Amino acid sequence: MVFTALIGPLVYTRFDLVPSVLAAAALLLLARTPAVSGGLVAVGAAIKLWPALLITGLFGRRRGRGAVWVGFGATGAVLVALSLLTGGWARLISPLTWQGGRGLQIESVWATPAMVNVLAHPARYVIQISQYQAYEVFGPGVPAMLTVATVATLVGGLAIIALGIRAWRSPGHDLYTGAMIMTAVVAVMIITNKTFSPQYLVWLGGPLAVLTAARAGRPGDARIPGSDIALLVLALVLALLTQLIYPGFYGWITEAGPGTGRTAMTLVLTVRNLGMLVFTVLAYVRAWSLLTATPGDTEAAADETVGEVAGTGKVA
Repeated sequence: MVFTALIGPLVYTRFDLVPSVLAAAALLLLARTPAVSGGLVAVGAAIKLWPALLITGLFGRRRGRGAVWVGFGATGAVLVALSLLTGGWARLISPLTWQGGRGLQIESVWATPAMVNVLAHPARYVIQISQYQAYEVFGPGVPAMLTVATVATLVGGLAIIALGIRAWRSPGHDLYTGAMIMTAVVAVMIITNKTFSPQYLVWLGGPLAVLTAARAGRPGDARIPGSDIALLVLALVLALLTQLIYPGFYGWITEAGPGTGRTAMTLVLTVRNLGMLVFTVLAYVRAWSLLTATPGDTEAAADETVGEVAGTGKVA
């Protein structure tokens, strides 16, 4: 897939690929085995926590929603029990405490103003690797942006819940819509976070792969909306810019003094983050609008689309 090629070696050197693949598999198996789909999302959540929110993309078929929850809940309960038995309570909640203690990572959307200010006032800021093995920025305005990021995370959570409620109340939707919902959810999680490690973009790979294949196999819908084309093209651009940042020229941001290199890569970082904001808005608005499908043909369309995608093997 072009997207993974543009991200570069991060795809193969980070564990983030696994939950992304699990998300894609959950979408593809939804029509036939909804309980398995729910279980796969639970496994992804056990690995990286964030995939738990992707269950909102599995509400496409009314008659399978109960099975999705059963699969998700049963698998999650087993994994929680195993975690408690092997690592105790501290290990179980460690992802939450780990995330809560982190500072403002230099690649995050909310660090962009500080990173731009570093160019004008380098002596007022410190960029250093933290105990969390991530480069963080310290200086004027950073505490305020951390507060903004916390508020944004809460607002993003509410936006995801709203999208999930809309999906739940819909008469049913097809594979394409489910993949768009997952894409929107992942994007919201990325932009609202105070951290934005480059491998986070790998999270989009699975849902985008299904989205692309389902778009081609969508019955009776040959015309591709301009917003969908823009979304997919923008995803490729974001992947390339992310590889330029890391591992491409990361040292120009983290270690280099004032100069052309740092200025150029700060510009790339700023463009990438602004592009990520646009991508998120496009994905969320599109997912929201797709959930207005008329009842009666959505579940049949879901079954037909899954069959065509599975038959072409475009996601494998």
